[in-house]
Amino acid sequence: MKKRVLVTGAAGFIGSHLVDGLLEKGYKVLGVDDLSLGDMANIEHLKSCKDFNFEKIDVRDKNLLEKVSKDISAILHLAAFKIPLYAS
Repeated sequence: MKKRVLVTGAAGFIGSHLVDGLLEKGYKVLGVDDLSLGDMANIEHLKSCKDFNFEKIDVRDKNLLEKVSKDISAILHLAAFKIPLYAS
């Protein structure tokens, strides 16, 4: 049985590449992103991949996140807003 991994921020630049790498290594991947900064174009090529599922969810929605993340072996958390280097 393949291990299932949750990737938050999956539609972002780094997240989408991480998803690709995990799929290449034989994992099942649940990608989560609220698309506030991510872009569906980054994961469009995975639409027909049977080992990838995508959910548009804000990671702050604990109940919904728990509902979709059954049988998860690991969580790779990349969902975040960029913090400016020089905040005033």
